[in-house]
Amino acid sequence: MNTLKIYIKSFSIILKSLKIGSIIYLIFLLIALLLTIPFYRLFVGVTESNVLSESLMNGFNATAFGDLIRADGKVFLVYIKGLWPWLLAFWMLGVYFYGMIISWVRNPIEKFNLSEGMNQANKQFWAFLKLSVYVLIIQAIVAFVIYLIPVILVGNDNLTDDYIVRTIAVGVIIHLFFFATVSFVADIARFKLFQASRKKVLKTLWQSIKFIVRRFGSFWIMYILWVILPLTTMALFIIFRKQFNVDTSSSILILFLIQQAFVWLKFLFKIQKQGLFYSFYIQIQETD
Repeated sequence: MNTLKIYIKSFSIILKSLKIGSIIYLIFLLIALLLTIPFYRLFVGVTESNVLSESLMNGFNATAFGDLIRADGKVFLVYIKGLWPWLLAFWMLGVYFYGMIISWVRNPIEKFNLSEGMNQANKQFWAFLKLSVYVLIIQAIVAFVIYLIPVILVGNDNLTDDYIVRTIAVGVIIHLFFFATVSFVADIARFKLFQASRKKVLKTLWQSIKFIVRRFGSFWIMYILWVILPLTTMALFIIFRKQFNVDTSSSILILFLIQQAFVWLKFLFKIQKQGLFYSFYIQIQETD
């Protein structure tokens, strides 16, 4: 099966993954609502007693918002500090769901079984968590090295705005390239850990790096094919958002529903990517 056939076949995964994608989306949505509703009430409570509230309600005003933060920043700071454990929980939940997703995409012919998916996620969680920590460290080191040079270059005086923007833009592009490449390595490492009876995470990570390096071009072709649809969907949403007027309660509700549909699609695209890469990984294993 060649790359194009694997890519075309991956679209069937989207249609078959509506149940698992919806479950993951609803869990994240529920947690997000538990976090955002208290913040919204806090924000409304602060702005109602603040003379800057009228400026903010008439539209975003950077100066007014800055003044609000300076006036009531301690209130928001307490809430923001309390967010860190929740953000960590979000991240760990994402790690947990990788086990469920991979157990599904390896055999998406059968109907998704939540209990079996959770069982597989439980088995893989600690190995996947260690892997995610290592990958996070690698991503941080890569980002530091990549942005160190642009920061030095734009740190001089008498630089034009165009030069600064171009320098930073080049750094961002290079970072995105390496970020995606490291994500390939993480995906392959998860597949290997899922198949392995012994969870030697560092050894598996090193094997995955060598695996990607030997097939670097093929994985990037696969990734470029996959990313077309998510980018197109994102572009359509941005165009819609710019042209959509939010001036009534019904328009706010419509926008919220469309935003949530976009988030739901992002989860489905993520599952498609795992199925796409897993099929490619299995094909390579069979031909080696």
